[in-house]
Amino acid sequence: MCQPWAESFATFLEDMGERPQGTILERLDKDGAYEPRNCRWSARRKPSVYDEIVVSYEGNMTTLSELARSHEINCKQLWTRIKYLGEPAEVAVRSMNARSSSASVAASVLDDRD
Repeated sequence: MCQPWAESFATFLEDMGERPQGTILERLDKDGAYEPRNCRWSARRKPSVYDEIVVSYEGNMTTLSELARSHEINCKQLWTRIKYLGEPAEVAVRSMNARSSSASVAASVLDDRD
């Protein structure tokens, strides 16, 4: 970190401004220092390879990322089930949701035993 920022948050704030919602401080040169000419506010979420994979789900085309996000399931596991196991997206989502529900039930049963 550059010396002025290390010594004063006010200086950092003056140089970079308030953090816009949904952003993180990113270095342009990953090997460079945290200093005004090497930093910017950047969107928190980085693009994923799964943003480019389009699948059919219930008659609609959607990206794998969006499908996984909307069902709160892991993208990589979903893609594995669709591509390598040959499951239709609907089957993969249902089975992953069922597995997730079973794990939640098992965890609550264990919690009740305490």
